[in-house]
Amino acid sequence: MTLSPEVGPGDAAEWALQAHRLGVRHPPGYSLHTILGFLIQIVVSDPARATNFLSAATTAMAVGLLSRMVLTITRQRLIAFLAPLGFAILPTVWDSAVSTEVYNVNICFVAAAMFVTLKWYGRRSARRALLAGALVGLSFGASMANGLLLPGWCVLVWRRSRGRRGDLLTAFAGAIVVGFLLLSWAVFRSRSHPPLGTEYLPHRAADLWPYVTAAQYRTAGFQPFAFYVERLWEHLRLFSASFLWLGLVVAMIGVKFLWMRHRRIALAMILMFTMNMAYFTWYPWPDYYEMVTPSYFITMLAFAAGLESLHRWKSKTRVDMLAKAVTFIVVTTFLMTGLKDHLSRKGRTPVTDLVTASFEVFAPDAVVVSVWDTFAPMLYFQEVHDLRTDLRIVEWSGGARNYKWGTVTDSTAFAMRSVSKRPVYVERLDRTLVDSCTWQAVSPIWKRVVQCDAASD
Repeated sequence: MTLSPEVGPGDAAEWALQAHRLGVRHPPGYSLHTILGFLIQIVVSDPARATNFLSAATTAMAVGLLSRMVLTITRQRLIAFLAPLGFAILPTVWDSAVSTEVYNVNICFVAAAMFVTLKWYGRRSARRALLAGALVGLSFGASMANGLLLPGWCVLVWRRSRGRRGDLLTAFAGAIVVGFLLLSWAVFRSRSHPPLGTEYLPHRAADLWPYVTAAQYRTAGFQPFAFYVERLWEHLRLFSASFLWLGLVVAMIGVKFLWMRHRRIALAMILMFTMNMAYFTWYPWPDYYEMVTPSYFITMLAFAAGLESLHRWKSKTRVDMLAKAVTFIVVTTFLMTGLKDHLSRKGRTPVTDLVTASFEVFAPDAVVVSVWDTFAPMLYFQEVHDLRTDLRIVEWSGGARNYKWGTVTDSTAFAMRSVSKRPVYVERLDRTLVDSCTWQAVSPIWKRVVQCDAASD
């Protein structure tokens, strides 16, 4: 009901475009998302709608797996209904579930790997060991950041493999082989479809490691100490508010409950949560709060265990009934308010409207230099829908960018060199353009560069 009907800005447009062309994405790749997005187009022909639907479908699968895991831990059907539903309607989760995003596809495979690993943990089986390892390898194709979850997974694998080293080797072999195959996709496919928004091409040996580790997005050196303190407080506030604060108290009760009953499982969950949450809390990037979906998933597992712990007190108090009632009220409130908010945006196409209006402004055979959020959807409409194929669209960047028609080492210098040959439009004016060129505004966001000094060129 609330699925986005159009392509999104920035990364979302790139995801849809690369799914359409079976290409390679900006570091660190996300090849599994590309392949799944391409396959879904067999049913949903429009790439943007297909990748939007992929987010919804994988979120639903993650919620279903969470429900099964909660039911296994608590044996309470009501808890196994309420806790996963609460996870599904968390603002961060729902926002990613109705548009093209990688985080919810990632959590689907993380959930599948956790689910099968716990099944294997409960009963030894070489087949389950291989499947658990393969799913971990697939999760690396969804996001390389899942390496942060490996220590927790290794705790379970190592514990369960005592006396059966073959199972241990099988699990790790499955993870390594599948992970390597997905990485090789980027290496070979980038020769014909270079990634957007990156100066690194993974098929070049010197660029492979910087590409896989997303080196270009790192901020050089350490941030001031005040940054880490402020970010920690801000993230704790955002995270706690998502669970209405009281939910985190119940989750901590759940961790203690699991520690008493299944110490290795509790330790694995603590390691996964801590490494994922800590790394992205102090990761100097604006959308850090969206990158911790695994931490939300693990917290909801702990929350369900906390409800089960309170349920066991029912012979002495009615705390369990109160906890379930509060949970039901909170989930219902979130569901109704979230549904109302998303339905209010249903049918709106702001990105499509922006691109259509922009294409009407540009003269034939123009060079267009735009920021990432506008660049990616314009390129999507150009390649997928064959609109304004005469334009040469370039991302505004001071670093090198690779395109099918060549490499641009500096977008500003490229724009200034192109003025004498083609019409040039820019979305952003930097100091060099202001000082060296004359320009005129042709729309609220676009400026046409009229002439540049020969000396500066």
